[in-house]
Amino acid sequence: MMNESDVSVLQRIKTLFGCALPTPFIEYITGQTDEPLKPNFLQIESLGAFGEYSVDEFIPLNQILERKSRIEGFDSDYIPFAAASGGDVFVFNTSDAMRVYLWSHENLFQRLKVCDTFGSFLEVIKFEEIAIPDCSSGSSSKVWVDPEFREKYASLFVDKKRN
Repeated sequence: MMNESDVSVLQRIKTLFGCALPTPFIEYITGQTDEPLKPNFLQIESLGAFGEYSVDEFIPLNQILERKSRIEGFDSDYIPFAAASGGDVFVFNTSDAMRVYLWSHENLFQRLKVCDTFGSFLEVIKFEEIAIPDCSSGSSSKVWVDPEFREKYASLFVDKKRN
C-alpha cells in the first residue's frame, strides 16, 4: 500500500526525469511484503550462456533515488528498480519508453535491453525451489567462507573443535 512518502518519491522522480515510473511497477512494489525474494533466475537471450541472472531484490520506492546517487558512472536517464546478481542493476530507461535494461557494473558502457515492459520482465523471471543439502553428518570437506558472510549468517554454521 502506498503511503505519503511513496507519493512524494514518485513526484520527485517525475520531476527529475520528466516521466513517471510505470504503473505496473508501482503496483507491484507497493504490494510487496518484507519477506525476502524467492530464489529466481531469468535468461537474457542476447548474452547466450552468460545471460543467466537473478533478481536479488526489488528496490523500495523510498530508496531508488539514493541508490541511483550511490552508483558511480550511472547514466542520468536510467532509474534503478532491482538489484541483479553479481552487482548489476535492472533499470528503466527514461529515454527509451521506460523499457527494462540491465546495467552492467563491469562494463559501464554496456546496456542490454531485457524487456519492453515491466510486466513482461516479471513474466520472464522463473522462481525455483532450491534444495539445501543435509550436511549435518559432517561429511562435507573443508571450505573457505568469506568472514563477512560467516558473521552475517552465523546461524548457518556449526563449528566443530579440531582434534
